[in-house]
Order: sequence, then structure tokens, then C-alpha cells
Amino acid sequence: MLLTALFLAAAVIFLCIVCQRVSSRLGVPMLLIFILLGMAFGSDGVVKIWFDDYRLAEQICSTALIFIMFYGGFGYYYFDWTYILVVIGLVLSLAASAKVNGTFSKYSRTWSRSGITGAEAARQILNANGIYDVTVRQVPGNLTDHFDPRSRTVNLSAAVYGSTSISAIGVAAHECGHVIQDAREYVPLKIRAALVPVANIGSNLA
Repeated sequence: MLLTALFLAAAVIFLCIVCQRVSSRLGVPMLLIFILLGMAFGSDGVVKIWFDDYRLAEQICSTALIFIMFYGGFGYYYFDWTYILVVIGLVLSLAASAKVNGTFSKYSRTWSRSGITGAEAARQILNANGIYDVTVRQVPGNLTDHFDPRSRTVNLSAAVYGSTSISAIGVAAHECGHVIQDAREYVPLKIRAALVPVANIGSNLA
């Protein structure tokens, strides 16, 4: 296992060096190359590496972001217009995260008339769509809700799993939507899964 991990790490480093040379010669943004590289190594790519430790993913993304910002500030002596796109992306990510957290907080104090919890709502939606092989379970953290296609689980945070609020039911229904998309082999969902590590950078900053 250790040798495999070391081999994959060495392969990624080697490919990054090659991509850097290709980027400098062809003028292709490194960010785009790294996104494509991440998709290739992801669970829906060629290498198909499964990774479901989201806390570790955030730590890795944060560390990588430090190196990216340092290199961007000291590795170049000219202005690159792609920096503007990065800044715009970060601002949009921060705004979206603030909007989601604000809306969730607002409606978490409004209880549904049905009185069902987020977990119960998720189970009802899955059953209504003929999906019985997916388990609904509680996970720690705040708004850490996600669907894991490998373990076939809908993971709901404590604020969603046992709550009867409109926010909780809405989040549970959203995650079940991903389950339904996976069952129907929805292509954009696979692309989204491959881009999750990149999106985690903005999410972690927010």
C-alpha cells in the first residue's frame, strides 16, 4: 500500500513537471492542466483513485493553495491576466458559500408541517424512486452532507439528520437528487465529482 502511494505521488510530480513545460511552450494555463490532471486521477477518471476523507482533502487543498499563492507571487515577474479569473472565482465561491450558510441558518428555525426529519425525508425520496441499496447515515461536522457513490451512502450532518426544519429536509432532498442522478448515470454529476477537490479550495477559504 505504501509503495503504491509513493509510486502514485512520484507519477503525479513527474506529470506536473511535464505539464509545466508543456504549459510554458503552448501558453496553456497551468490551472486548466491541473484540473484535467485531477480529473484523470479521480474516481471517474482513468486512474480511478477513490478518496472520501473530506477533512484531509481540505487540509491538502489549503496547503496546496499556500504554495500556489507563494509561487504566483514570487515565481513570476510579469502580470498574468488569468490571476483576475482566479480572484473572480474565489469571490464567487465566497459569495455562494455565504449565501448557502445564510439561507440554511434562516430556515433551520422554520419547522416543517409534516414533522419528518431530514433522514426520514431522504429515505422516503429514495424509496419513491426505487432506490433501496443506499443507506442514510449521520456524519460529524457542519453542512458536511454528501452522497458517497462508492459506499452507497447519503451522509447527513447532525444539523440535518435529526432535524425537522425546512433547511434539513431541503438539504436531504438535494443529496438524494445526486443519488438519483448517479442511478441514471447523469454525466454532469461525474464531472462534478472530478472537480470536487478544486472546489474544496474555495469552500475551505469561505
